[in-house]
Amino acid sequence: MWEVLEECDQDQLGDFLKFVTGCSRLPMNGFDSSRYLVVKIYNNGNNTKLPEAHTCFYEIVLPNYSSKEILKEKLMTAITAGRDCFLQG
Repeated sequence: MWEVLEECDQDQLGDFLKFVTGCSRLPMNGFDSSRYLVVKIYNNGNNTKLPEAHTCFYEIVLPNYSSKEILKEKLMTAITAGRDCFLQG
């Protein structure tokens, strides 16, 4: 996932941050020591599921995709699909 994020532009990174945290920007003081991004990967062999986010916990849940290209496609779909439907923050 980190390799995919390194290839993203600033708008995509903002979309990712909003997808995972519910806010498109970091807090002014950054994340305090009690808040950090949790990445959970589960091995179900399913390339059709999209990533899931639990914004209250700053958690993203990813299927164990079979390739980086599939991960990028699914992650970009997940972070952009509803971005205009949510409140801007």
